[in-house]
Amino acid sequence: MAKCTSCRKEFAVPFWKFATICPECRSTQAELQTKLNQLTPVFIVTPCLVGLNALVFCIMVAAGVSIMEPDLADLIHWGAGFGPLTLGPQPWRAVTSEFVHIGIIHILFNMWCLWSLGKLAERLMGNWNFLILYLLSGTCGSLVSVWRHPQLVTAGASGAIFGVAGGMIALLGMKKAQIPGTAMKQTLKSLLIFVGYNLLYGMRGGIDNAAHVGGLLSGALLGAFLPRRGSEAATAPGVITPPETSSESQDFSKFQVAAGALACLLLGGFGYVRHVHGPGATPQEAVELDLFRLRKEDRVNVSEAAKQLRAGQVDPAIEKLKKVSVNAPDSSAVQSILGEAYIQKKQYDAAIQVLRRAIALNPNDSTAHVDLGAALVESRQYDQAIDEFHTALRLDSRNADTHSNLGVALERKGDAKGALEEIGTASTLEPGNATFKKNYKRLSQQMKN
Repeated sequence: MAKCTSCRKEFAVPFWKFATICPECRSTQAELQTKLNQLTPVFIVTPCLVGLNALVFCIMVAAGVSIMEPDLADLIHWGAGFGPLTLGPQPWRAVTSEFVHIGIIHILFNMWCLWSLGKLAERLMGNWNFLILYLLSGTCGSLVSVWRHPQLVTAGASGAIFGVAGGMIALLGMKKAQIPGTAMKQTLKSLLIFVGYNLLYGMRGGIDNAAHVGGLLSGALLGAFLPRRGSEAATAPGVITPPETSSESQDFSKFQVAAGALACLLLGGFGYVRHVHGPGATPQEAVELDLFRLRKEDRVNVSEAAKQLRAGQVDPAIEKLKKVSVNAPDSSAVQSILGEAYIQKKQYDAAIQVLRRAIALNPNDSTAHVDLGAALVESRQYDQAIDEFHTALRLDSRNADTHSNLGVALERKGDAKGALEEIGTASTLEPGNATFKKNYKRLSQQMKN
């Protein structure tokens, strides 16, 4: 005797024959597949999506991208999501990121999930409905991801896959597609386990759960409006009766309206996220993007140099940064970090030279303007320093450190009143900063005397 993996009943089977499902379940599954084929005769969208993802990955590998651990710069080059670009000049990354994967393990797991879900979901939903749900839920997942983590590089089809799972949960939960009772319960149970396990696993870190949740919820929303695929009064197990034309047409119209409404909501959501995070890169994100464009070896050297600077090992850090500067002369980030290193070394003339170069490459780098101002103050070039601080404040008016540095420059120039005003602004912006309070109190007493 063997136990059926589908209905869990025991059934007789010859000892020389291996079987996992009973004859009744096998017959039901065969009949179900026949009816599914009648609902959607051509199974094409899922294979095309899997093939497209595989093709993109193969082209990436052929172009020299690592098959196991792709570099972040390579992922960005091939269309991965990254807040400063997605919210800036390249919003199409919200879609292209769905077809870029972070290594062979990532794509194999995602394509296995897509194929397992798609071969049933596409039949039940219909080709076009399935494709619309896949793309819209994937895009929604990408936008939720960039809203939650604008500084991260994101890629993969998992948001769209979760959308398919959400659509199937809604479709089966609302009984819009009649399949045999046991099969429906098992499928629904498997979907819920898949969603629950992967969301819990994603809480460990390193996984983009925001995209998963965004895809899941948008997919479930669209699934609730999918056309009814079969009568609820099925006459026999495994039978799916064709929907009435008028009912199907009405349900399809509702789905079209829902899909259009979600598309408009995504456009509005993109505008909101862009407004929250800014239409492009913040100064810090611009530096990160600049560093992403470096060769991997140079990025490693910059990272090591930054650690050395924090540890007070200035000389070896400067040597590393000078080598990277030769390899990447157009990198404003490298010039800016090298300028900071020269300031730590108290080589202010060298700092001024490289920081001016950094600003020429990226005039909107407020940090470089502040560092240049600090170096000019130490070189007693107070008027030029004040100009740099004012430029930095035009780029970022609420930076307390910039106001404080401007106050120092004004004090050294002899403008105690202006210095008091700037340090007072810095103290207001950061009321918990003891240094600002101390300097403000000192200047106030000087003004009284």
